[in-house]
Amino acid sequence: MLRSLRSTLLVLAFGLALAIPSPNAAAEDRNGLQELAFTTAYGFSDKHGIEVIPLYARFAWLFPDVIDEPLHGVNLNLKWFLEPWVAGVTSPKQNAIEFGITPIGLKLEYDAGQQVVPYLIAGTGVMYTGLGGYQLSGPFEFASFGGAGIELFLTDQLAMSFSWRIRHISNAGIEQPNPGLNTQFVMLGFDWFPKR
Repeated sequence: MLRSLRSTLLVLAFGLALAIPSPNAAAEDRNGLQELAFTTAYGFSDKHGIEVIPLYARFAWLFPDVIDEPLHGVNLNLKWFLEPWVAGVTSPKQNAIEFGITPIGLKLEYDAGQQVVPYLIAGTGVMYTGLGGYQLSGPFEFASFGGAGIELFLTDQLAMSFSWRIRHISNAGIEQPNPGLNTQFVMLGFDWFPKR
């Protein structure tokens, strides 16, 4: 009887040791690709009746441990992301296509494991637009944006995202005139978090 009890306790202790993750395992889960997202949107300009329908792909990574660990301690994730995109544009004067890339993007989210995760997002990059006749001074522009959203988790790793952002494009004064163009976007997407 005593031998059977010892064997049972030993098996339970071994099982618990395997079930409880080590601190190193948790740290390793925060390395590598943290998010892959595909998003579409409807955008409308502040002037000229311009409408934009983009498709985005986003690839996101966490910052190094020296930045990540203190933030993670209070359930915040700060991610750097890369976001290529393409869009169709309509306006009273013409239809056009745009494409670009955001190599400098930041996303700050509050994630304590809950189903609804709020976030802030901002980025800057370069783009090409076929939209002419709006004093954009050429097809190559800089694009910067900021916004906010929520992720509604459907499973542990898959979420539907709802967000809003405002984008400003201009040529940074390289050519004149340079009035720029602001566009607001209402966005819907699916985000996959392989390490969550």
